[in-house]
Amino acid sequence: MSQANTMIENLQPSLEYGEIGIEREDGSFDVALSFGVIVAKKAASCLLQPKCDDLVLLSVDVNGTCYILNVLERKENNTESEIIMPGNCVVHCKAGSLELRADHNLHMTATKAIEVACDSVVVNAHEAEACISRISLLGKTLHTQVKRITTVAKSVEQSFKRLTQRMENSERFV
Repeated sequence: MSQANTMIENLQPSLEYGEIGIEREDGSFDVALSFGVIVAKKAASCLLQPKCDDLVLLSVDVNGTCYILNVLERKENNTESEIIMPGNCVVHCKAGSLELRADHNLHMTATKAIEVACDSVVVNAHEAEACISRISLLGKTLHTQVKRITTVAKSVEQSFKRLTQRMENSERFV
C-alpha cells in the first residue's frame, strides 16, 4: 500500500488545454477544461496576461494545483495584449541592443518618474510638444539653429557675464 502512495506522490503534472473564464480578485482564473472548471494561477513564466475566452496551456497535477503556462490563442474580441509582472522588472540585453517598435503610437507612462541615463540621446521628430510645469537645464554648451523663435512671457530676467549679439535687423517696441 505504501508503494502505491509513493507512486501517486511522484506522479508528474499533465498538460491540458483550457479556456479562460473569469479572473478572480486574487489574480487566479476560472479555467474550463475537458473534465470541468478548475482554478488556476498564472505561472511566473507566462508573459501574456490571460483574458476571458483565451485558449491556454495548463499544468495540472493530481493535488489540483494548476498553472497557466502559456496563452495559445486569443479571440478576435480580445485585441489588446498585456504583459503584467508583479514587483520590479529588469529587461537586460547582455550582448546587444533593445528596440521597442510600434506601427502607430508608443506611450511611456510612470506614476513617479522616467529616467534616461546614457552617453548620448538623439530625438528625431517632425513635430514635438512639451508641457512642463518646472524645468531646470544644466549644461556646458547650448547650440541652437532655428528659423523663427516666438516667445511669450510675463516676465524675463537675464543675467550675463558677457553678451554678444549680431543682427542684420533689430526692432524693439516698448
